[in-house]
Amino acid sequence: MGDAIEAETTPLGEQSRAVRRQALMVILANIGVLSSGMSLAIPTVTLRQLQSENESVHLSEAQASWFAAINTLSCPLGGLLSGVLLDRIGRKRTLYVLNVLGIIAWILLATASATSSVSFYHQLLLSRFIIGIVMGLASAPAGVYAAEISLPKLRGILILGTSISVALGITVLYSIGYFIRDDFRLIALICCGYQITALICVLPLQESHSWLLSKKRVEDAKKSLNFFRGLDKSPHITHPEVLEEFNVLQKSLHLRQAVGHFCGRCLRRANLKRCG
Repeated sequence: MGDAIEAETTPLGEQSRAVRRQALMVILANIGVLSSGMSLAIPTVTLRQLQSENESVHLSEAQASWFAAINTLSCPLGGLLSGVLLDRIGRKRTLYVLNVLGIIAWILLATASATSSVSFYHQLLLSRFIIGIVMGLASAPAGVYAAEISLPKLRGILILGTSISVALGITVLYSIGYFIRDDFRLIALICCGYQITALICVLPLQESHSWLLSKKRVEDAKKSLNFFRGLDKSPHITHPEVLEEFNVLQKSLHLRQAVGHFCGRCLRRANLKRCG
């Protein structure tokens, strides 16, 4: 009785089955984003040990400053890379890249040389540089994905997942650091294990129908839209409400492409006149 009333009064994409699917996919997408928060917190947790003269290899004051800050130099690179990857390979595969780079960064930190101070320092810097790229990469994919798969009423709540994940990552690493105070390698291995788990969580993600449609993968886009609206993953859309949404999305993409082509032609003509 309750399901029947819901079906009559609530849009298909806001019914419980569709909402559960959207929320689950967004949660899975944001699991890897916690590494951004972890990377922000790692200097606070590890610098005491890394600078300790009781260790066989340790960082100087200047080296410790670079270790803590170099990720801010590479973070913009990750942001630029994110824009390129989101369009070229899609939201899901961009999350794969994010998590793989995160795994590499944490492994580099965990396996830093214990005999050579120079190798130790360079490996730590490389680890932090890569994790900075991960931070930049993490800023967009999950939020874009959440915006594209959800209806306007749910969109604001789901997009918040990225900010919550970053804050949670900081809290989690501070908690780990409270219990593990003198073993940065173990902390890095825990973070690496978490990142591997995050990578596995990307596997069941359904790619965004907006991106699929922009790449002219119409059947896959229909399957994706059916899935996120609580229906079976069919290459055919039979529900009128979903069909209307699909048609509006298709028209919007065609209009955007037409505007892009028009602007491109105008720029080429302007360049030709300038050259002439």
